[in-house]
Amino acid sequence: MNKLAKICRVITVPTVLFLIMLLTTYFVSTSFVNYDYEFYIPLALIGFFPIVAYIVSFIVRKVKKQDKDGGRKLQRKLAFVFSLIGYVSAFVLSLALNFNSPIKELTSTYFFTVAFLTVFNLCHIKASGHASGIVGPMLLLCHYLGWIYIIPCIAVYALSFWSSIYLKRHTVAQFAIGTLCAASAFVLSILIF
Repeated sequence: MNKLAKICRVITVPTVLFLIMLLTTYFVSTSFVNYDYEFYIPLALIGFFPIVAYIVSFIVRKVKKQDKDGGRKLQRKLAFVFSLIGYVSAFVLSLALNFNSPIKELTSTYFFTVAFLTVFNLCHIKASGHASGIVGPMLLLCHYLGWIYIIPCIAVYALSFWSSIYLKRHTVAQFAIGTLCAASAFVLSILIF
């Protein structure tokens, strides 16, 4: 069971789900982007930039040679910082370059999500970034392509929830708060754009 939970957790990594949502929407919807850069900027800043955190954490761990928790705490902090930088940059560029409305909704959903998560962190309330990173792309996918996608999305969400609780990465409350952060960010973005 432990191995299955770890596999579920890995395949529901937020970056993977973002890439699936972005690529699916890009290739299925003809009105998703007006210009190719509207696709490539979120791809780079939301999809790939947060991954750099894992490379940096590996290098820092090698230099420090201290690894009491397997580097997990450092990895999580860096992932959050890199996500914050990437999401804010994508949002600012989408406004500055006046991207198509669906892309503004996408970048603002990620921007507001990371803003909400930051507020919870500053208040010392742990919210699941993993849950947020799953719910955001799922809601965006359903919004762009139709609510028929909700069925596979709920299945993926349930697997992620189960694996996070089973592996004791999050509590039910932390997962719920993360879910609410992304859902609130999505609704706010739809109302604005």
